[in-house]
Amino acid sequence: MKVLKGFYCKDRKGLNYFNPVIKNWINIMDKYASLTSGEYFHFYRERENISALAGAAWGCDFVAMSEFSHAKLKKEDKDANYLGRCDLYIANNVKEYFVEAKHQWLSLQTRRSWPKAFSDGCLKASKDANSTKGEDEFAVLGITFFGLYMPMSKSENIDQSLNSLEKYFETRPFDAMAWYFPEGERKDQGLKSKNIIPGIAMAVENVSIKPRK
Repeated sequence: MKVLKGFYCKDRKGLNYFNPVIKNWINIMDKYASLTSGEYFHFYRERENISALAGAAWGCDFVAMSEFSHAKLKKEDKDANYLGRCDLYIANNVKEYFVEAKHQWLSLQTRRSWPKAFSDGCLKASKDANSTKGEDEFAVLGITFFGLYMPMSKSENIDQSLNSLEKYFETRPFDAMAWYFPEGERKDQGLKSKNIIPGIAMAVENVSIKPRK
């Protein structure tokens, strides 16, 4: 089955070692769909998509662990911290990444306001990532999985919207991004829903190199 898919990863944003993980995430999407006869991660939310990212890490000689205890910074006192939980840890023998992840549904009808819609959608993950206590040795990432949807009544616009969305992604609005839109998922999916869910996009921001707010 044909799939509209792609990714980019900005080396200058401290993600040069994360590049193979993002690339392999797309391979995980392909493999899962193949082995499950057309089941896709874009039907699911945060936990399931974190597992796919962890699988992508293990598949390219990284290690990964989800839901582990880690120091968090208090909002009211940036020098104080408490023991909280981090969504995902990814590392190889060179670099460590601490990941805070969120899932966000986003309508393809927001075409004229995609920059704001995607940026606003990333705020929760970036906010959580900013509260994760970082060190020089590792990077803290805010990752948002966007489940894209289109009302069934507008299904004739899906192809055009996805092509336009890919062009927007190619302007590199985030530190890294990957997207996966199977061609066969652009019609009635038998979900007893008023919407069609044609795919998923993953946006990555490295908050370690950005000023804490």
